[in-house]
Amino acid sequence: MWRHYFPTYHPPFWSYSFTLFLLRFCLIIYLSMPPKARSGYTKSVNIVETSTLLNRSVRRRKKTSVSTKGLGKECSASARKIPAGLTTASSEGIKECKESIISGFRFVDMRILSSVMECMPCKECFVCDLILQEQAMKRKGCASNLRLLCCSCGWSMEFFTSAQIGRFFEVNRRFVYASRSVGCGRAAGKRFCGLMNMPPPPRPTPYARHNKEILRAVKKISLETMRDTAREIHDIKPGSDEGIARCGVSVDGTWQRRGFSSLNGCVSAISMDTGKVVDVEPLSKVCIKCREHENDPDTPETTAWRADHRASCKANFKGSAPAMEPEGALRMFQRSVDLHKLQYDEYYGDGDSKSYSLVKDVYQVYDIEVQKKECVGHVQKRLGTALRKLKKEKKGMGGKGRLTDAMIDRLQNYYGIAIRSNSGDLAAMKKAIYASLFHCASSADSNYHGHCPEGPESWCGFQRDKVNRTNTFKHGTGLPLDVREEIKPIYKRLSEDSLLSKCLDGKTQNQNESLNGMVWERVPKGCLLVLKYCSWGL
Repeated sequence: MWRHYFPTYHPPFWSYSFTLFLLRFCLIIYLSMPPKARSGYTKSVNIVETSTLLNRSVRRRKKTSVSTKGLGKECSASARKIPAGLTTASSEGIKECKESIISGFRFVDMRILSSVMECMPCKECFVCDLILQEQAMKRKGCASNLRLLCCSCGWSMEFFTSAQIGRFFEVNRRFVYASRSVGCGRAAGKRFCGLMNMPPPPRPTPYARHNKEILRAVKKISLETMRDTAREIHDIKPGSDEGIARCGVSVDGTWQRRGFSSLNGCVSAISMDTGKVVDVEPLSKVCIKCREHENDPDTPETTAWRADHRASCKANFKGSAPAMEPEGALRMFQRSVDLHKLQYDEYYGDGDSKSYSLVKDVYQVYDIEVQKKECVGHVQKRLGTALRKLKKEKKGMGGKGRLTDAMIDRLQNYYGIAIRSNSGDLAAMKKAIYASLFHCASSADSNYHGHCPEGPESWCGFQRDKVNRTNTFKHGTGLPLDVREEIKPIYKRLSEDSLLSKCLDGKTQNQNESLNGMVWERVPKGCLLVLKYCSWGL
């Protein structure tokens, strides 16, 4: 009876042929798949990670899904797929996303990077079966050539670990520059790479090419910087009708090694108005080619070689190491007008009269005599040197309550403070110098504070107590009469008008000392260098 209500269904004949077509199509797809994909082989970690990522993606899509009913027929497929929140994103968010892209170089453990690549699907077969290989034969210094290979379908991609700029790789250029900046060469860089389990740096020939190119860029930037300093001086100082301005410079020399055995040195001139380097002169007595032919016999061939080599000789100075500073100062003063349209009419030095005597009449054609100025720091050190010499040579000067090292340092510091705090006033400077001596020589039994300035703002604690009616100042041991009598001639010599008049500006050579330290940080002191490598620090 139920057949009456539910008659037997007979499908049409074409449905059987359609079913057979689907079965054949699925079989062809299955047979065309790789063996591992056909058997369902993949790493368990990848399955878990893939499913987790898919679930997160589905949940994220559900949260961000937006109805497209109101978009109309003219809405594009991309507009329907992209969530509305993204289409209306602010420019700040897009900018923040772009700025989050990392750049630069990192120390990366290749095992970690390889394991991460194994979790990534292939772009061709979408199977997580990628391996990371290094092609050692294609390596260029620190730039390694890596190959990403899919073991399932054979897809591969090669890439270098550094960007290539022209004919060189950025990582190699940076490595050479960094090594030179810390005062190391290729040997030290190779040792560093070995200890870090990294590929070695470029070979000697390309390493030398990098050195040459970087040195060229360093020289170019150095010249541009010194030209900018000259322009600043011209803006500050009014020039003559010929456009030549006058300024004072602080000149100081530095050597690769201490003593009189240094083969390399450099001299710098720093503007006293801007505190910036206006000119430098590297000096070297080293030439590798000359050393190779040093013991050659005096033959016509040797004489001809020396004549041809003279133009390309790397040694630009012959003489003793102390003579480098006067020679370098003379060269900078002689080219100042042609190079920067400047005349260095004030010479701030460390008391070395040899350099000043050479540059004194450099501008005699312009009826200008270079004036000698003193560095306050070096003048201050003269007092300490003289007092220590007196203590060493004069018996009975040292000991408790007499001329100790602490008392010498105190007198030296007070002497420098007296000069700096009275710039431009010679009489006040001289008075303050003697006041500092009597202040340090005073004791509870011998009071010489009458030379100290009076008032509540006085630097002397005794005078402040006297005005404020307090008792906070405590006397030291002071100096006995015989010690004071021995010290007075030294103070008299170092407080002459001829000396203090050169210190009225209160300027120092601290900027030169700072530059000297920076130079030898970049240029190694423990090896023989030629002139071009001495220019690295400048």
